[in-house]
Amino acid sequence: MLANTVIAAYRAHPGCEDQLLELLYSHYPTLHRLGLVTDDGAIVLRSPEDSAFVEIFEWSSQEAIRIAHESSEVNSLWAGLHDVADYITLGNLKESGRPFAKFEHVATIHQEASSRAAFVGAA
Repeated sequence: MLANTVIAAYRAHPGCEDQLLELLYSHYPTLHRLGLVTDDGAIVLRSPEDSAFVEIFEWSSQEAIRIAHESSEVNSLWAGLHDVADYITLGNLKESGRPFAKFEHVATIHQEASSRAAFVGAA
């Protein structure tokens, strides 16, 4: 079985944390609506030491990843993420240097979510 679970990390540009969170709240529902991710939902975490965000979700297949990269809707969303945050590696997070890294839970996002109120644990 191919690895389809993604752990992405983002560091908001100064003053852009709220915009980043709004985009993350719509990321998984958009991918799900397009049939590109599993029904498992996405988890958004915050690094308490780095003020960075971590998003975890699962692509439905390797083909879904290719389709996402060709989708104008997905690419527009990703461009918005790029406008408000830097993509960083997990190794850039201070937590990555120790076993049992601890993060703050921000939200668990489900496929039917259409507004911030639909998220469990939304900050």
